[in-house]
Amino acid sequence: MLTRDDLIVYELDWPLFLSDIATVLGFKRRATDPDELPPLTRLVGDYRPTAGYSFPAYLTVPLESRSLTSAVCMRVSTSDDALILLTPTRHRLRPDARQILERKRCCFLPLEDSLAALGPRQWQATDAARSGAA
Repeated sequence: MLTRDDLIVYELDWPLFLSDIATVLGFKRRATDPDELPPLTRLVGDYRPTAGYSFPAYLTVPLESRSLTSAVCMRVSTSDDALILLTPTRHRLRPDARQILERKRCCFLPLEDSLAALGPRQWQATDAARSGAA
């Protein structure tokens, strides 16, 4: 029988994790989240490829495909501007959510394709992340 002593509970340090992601992907970190974010969605920062252009980057951790589609709809409905959406994996991205992102000219970057772990809190951007084609 499984007991309480058999369990290990991990808790994500969101500010630290978001800061690490922003650093490795070259985003300017914004420490505060807008109030209207979908559940389990956090603002990572802004990608500024050249003067005059800024694209917000969000990390969402969906529990299922429907929650990812809902997060996509909520984010793109609040702005006409393109954005970058990061998720742990591409497996929850349904075709309808992908079409919405493409129509809005948004970039979808699954972390599994975009970051390589080198050690504890040591990350490296992959070629896919650098090209934005993950």
